[in-house]
Amino acid sequence: VSFNTLLQLDGELELLMHRPVHLSVLNTDQIVFVKEVIVNGRRLYCNDLMYCNEFEMYGLAAYARLNEDRKTVLESYRMEPSEEGSDG
Repeated sequence: VSFNTLLQLDGELELLMHRPVHLSVLNTDQIVFVKEVIVNGRRLYCNDLMYCNEFEMYGLAAYARLNEDRKTVLESYRMEPSEEGSDG
């Protein structure tokens, strides 16, 4: 789906629904964004419920793996002394 097509559909849906709409091709987006859409978004249409549910399952699993992979990095970052307030 082209960017122009998504933009056009965004506008048409906003007019119909009287609220902001953001359309995206999730299988091409960053995993953190995909997780946010799955958790906080609203599915407007699904042609194949099994596929949609499977996509959500794999998306959330990929996000969980990402968090596991970056866990040690985040923990070591939190353990570094803060430069704020140092007498330097």
